[in-house]
Amino acid sequence: MTYVLDSNTLITSYKYYYSQEIAPHFWEHISEWITKGTIIVIDVVKNEICRFEEDDFLKQWVIDECSEYIFNTGEDGAVIKQWSDILNFINVSSFYSDKAYRAWADDSIADPWLIAFCAVQNATCVTFEQPSTSQNKPKIPNFCSSFNVRCINLFEMMRELGITLIK
Repeated sequence: MTYVLDSNTLITSYKYYYSQEIAPHFWEHISEWITKGTIIVIDVVKNEICRFEEDDFLKQWVIDECSEYIFNTGEDGAVIKQWSDILNFINVSSFYSDKAYRAWADDSIADPWLIAFCAVQNATCVTFEQPSTSQNKPKIPNFCSSFNVRCINLFEMMRELGITLIK
C-alpha cells in the first residue's frame, strides 16, 4: 500500500504534534518510509509547503528529505486527465459553487492533484481534513469518496505502518 501525504498532514504534525524538538524520531520514520516508496509527497504538496511555510525545519525537511523522491504530477498524462475530471466534477455539480471551482482550478493548489494522483496510483490519501457540506470550500475526503480513493488521517497511517515515536 502507498500513502500520499496532504500538505496539512505535514504542517499540522510539525506545528501541533511532532515538532523536531519534541519528536525527532517521527520525522526519521517518515523519511525512512519515503525512501522505501511507501509514503509519497507529490510536487504540489512540496511547493505549497515551500511557498507558505517560513524558513523552518519543515520547509528544510521537505527540501532535504523529499526532493529526490517527489512525484511530478504535471508530467503524468493519466494524473492530468484525472485532475481535469475532478475540476469538471465541481464545475458541473449542482452542489458546488463557482467559488469552489475557482479555488481548485488554480493548478498550484495541491488538493485536486493529490486526489488525482491517488486515484491513478490506487494510493491512500492521508489528510487531517474532514468531510464538509460547504458549497464554497471543497474538502479532500468528499472527493476521495466520489473518486473511489481511500482517505485516512495521519494517525491511522501511523498505526497501519507501525510508526511509533520511539526509535
